[in-house]
Amino acid sequence: MHVFTEFCKQQGAPIVFAPGTAFGQSDRYVVWAQKACAALGKPGVFIGPNVSPELKYGGRNFLCLDYLPFVQAFKHSCLVVHHGRIGTIVAALQAGVVRLLIDRLSYLLLKPVSVGYT
Repeated sequence: MHVFTEFCKQQGAPIVFAPGTAFGQSDRYVVWAQKACAALGKPGVFIGPNVSPELKYGGRNFLCLDYLPFVQAFKHSCLVVHHGRIGTIVAALQAGVVRLLIDRLSYLLLKPVSVGYT
């Protein structure tokens, strides 16, 4: 949590990307997330395993973490992009953060399918 807190202090409230632990295409998702953050001029944080080292440590305003408690992370974010499963939805509701849901099928296409406000 310390690395994340320091990142937020330096970069501002990030967009947090949480695709879920069962998602197996982390590198592809991280590249997409980095491009989205660059286009929006916002810092980003990816939470999930299996990110290659060159992507994991390659960005000044983008952080990749294997694990981070969602409620605490989401409280510091400006937006959460996630997979829409119940645990992540509850954490986003508890944090009171805007969220963008991308379902599992859309991961393959990387197209947002719905938007929800909490």
